[in-house]
Amino acid sequence: MSFGDEPRQAPHSVVALVAVAAVQHPQRDRAGAAHGHAQQLGLAGVKHPAARGHDAIDEHIKAWTVEFEDYALFHLLQGAGIAAAPVVEGSRAFDDPHAVARGLYQPQTMHGGIGPFRFNTPFMRFSETPLTVRQAPVALGEHNDYVYRELLGVDDAEYERLVAAGHISMDLDATIP
Repeated sequence: MSFGDEPRQAPHSVVALVAVAAVQHPQRDRAGAAHGHAQQLGLAGVKHPAARGHDAIDEHIKAWTVEFEDYALFHLLQGAGIAAAPVVEGSRAFDDPHAVARGLYQPQTMHGGIGPFRFNTPFMRFSETPLTVRQAPVALGEHNDYVYRELLGVDDAEYERLVAAGHISMDLDATIP
């Protein structure tokens, strides 16, 4: 857990795999009051975390939050008006209800028909401009012909010479660590 150095910033921590940030002390008081623990947390009326000591507040928060599952704590804190969100590790990200509802992952088929795999989409959303993933990540060398021939103007003979010399390839070089 860590605290902001900015005087107006309250403790912000990762607790029970939930990121918590409160900017003003009334939010900190609501965090404790959300479960009747304002005094236990040692946060009620604290104007700046340095006034109580970071380590002491960390211990209070740890003792209070250890009993919660991440989503239960997240909903409890948000219900009290505290900015909080579960810290979802990669294995759970695709099934996170918020990520699913926002459509943050979109199936794409890779070069050569491999897949489909879910790829992350842009996280921002605009009211009048839909953002999507139009192409899955390109394969190694997938656009060689276009880049060398169209953009760089390499003729057929030179292109074939570069391929034969190993400068242009669609395969990884196994000798490179």
